[in-house]
Amino acid sequence: PIAPVSLYLIERAGRAQGYFLLAYPRRQARLADYWVASEDPADWRALIQCAVREAMQHPYAAELAVWASDAASVARLRECGFHVRGELPVQTLAPRNPELAACKLRVQMLENDAVYLHDHRNAFWA
Repeated sequence: PIAPVSLYLIERAGRAQGYFLLAYPRRQARLADYWVASEDPADWRALIQCAVREAMQHPYAAELAVWASDAASVARLRECGFHVRGELPVQTLAPRNPELAACKLRVQMLENDAVYLHDHRNAFWA
């Protein structure tokens, strides 16, 4: 493995409700993927706060970085104390299925190698 990765399950009343995946490349924690089966902002904040708490336990992680591509994710991350460091455009192709065109696009670090890569520099660092 290029970087250690840990998967966490979020439960409520003994039932799985969501998950998050933390990766630890080069003195940084990255929230590579996360999801909760809820539209309630409080549930999303709770999941993010759990990820922050777990990332803080890693002895070499200086910060926790994450991507957000939709307005709801950006809002929840800001509410949990995250700040925008930069923006990258997301290029999409027009789907042939009209049902797919109406779906929200949610891009995570796990979608490509960003979860592992560090290029021997601190590109994601604040």
